[in-house]
Amino acid sequence: MVTLKRLVVTSILLFITGFALAAITSANGTDRSWRIVVVSNLNHAESKVLIEALDERLRVALRKTGIRTSSVIIVMEQGQGVDQVIGQALHEKPDLLLVLAATLAESAHRQAPHIPIVFKTAFDPAAAGLVNSSTRPGNNMTGLSKHSAVDQKRWELLVQAVPKVRKIGVLLDQNRRPQLGVRNPGIHLGHVKVILLDWQHGQGLRDLAKLIKDQGIDALDVGLGVVKPDDAYKLIEMANNMKLPTMFYAQWFVENGGLLSHEGVELNLVKTFSEFVLEIIQGASASELPIRYPTAFTTSINTNTAKLLGVRPSPGFLKRIDSWHPN
Repeated sequence: MVTLKRLVVTSILLFITGFALAAITSANGTDRSWRIVVVSNLNHAESKVLIEALDERLRVALRKTGIRTSSVIIVMEQGQGVDQVIGQALHEKPDLLLVLAATLAESAHRQAPHIPIVFKTAFDPAAAGLVNSSTRPGNNMTGLSKHSAVDQKRWELLVQAVPKVRKIGVLLDQNRRPQLGVRNPGIHLGHVKVILLDWQHGQGLRDLAKLIKDQGIDALDVGLGVVKPDDAYKLIEMANNMKLPTMFYAQWFVENGGLLSHEGVELNLVKTFSEFVLEIIQGASASELPIRYPTAFTTSINTNTAKLLGVRPSPGFLKRIDSWHPN
């Protein structure tokens, strides 16, 4: 009889312990299914590749944890509003949202602040006001950015490439200053003055050329997001016609005739997204996960343009070049 009572008591204790462990596991986010919704501004083919790669990476990483994920991707169609596509995503009842633009993150946070958000953006999210800071984002969101505060580095490289430069004009549309996170440059780099050029898209490139001449600018720095796609080729042509050494924020400009570029190497989207997802699933708060920025950078030069402008960089500077154009 005593043995039977002990057996019953032991069974009850084991049941209670197992129930408690199950409750703890469930509370910690394991032993449950996570619904992940990706909102993409890529085309359908690229979006399909993205979701398949993300699913596979998560499946392998979570294989032994008991955590299950199900994913769906919403592709933003041409003409579709940001709030509309986020509303469509929320209809899927996500536990976690992954979005490929800052505007999508803003809309998602406004419509569903209780849902963790991981975003990708080209701009500095802290400077844009999307998050509170880079180290502790807040707002139940985190993400990765292509932007990195390399403005002064670009200026330094421009001076090294063209030592005769005395005044660098920084091209920055007034309407985009908060998003770009560029500080007011009114500074000196040794003998070189760096000044901000007040120019807006509506003024046109002819007005920009006049501003450059009036300010005595002898080199130009073009920051992220300043130039509309339709003006990019024209800006390259204008700079070269004015014999104006110009540093651009992206290699594309150098490939198409610009003199120099310096930019961060974009982080692997699938790898970084999956790492954020795993941390959040396992209990981390999106608000506490630091924004990730590029850690590697690439500098490019167009040798034909250098000859056209009479720019002869020193051997020391040329050793720092990662990409030469034309190849």
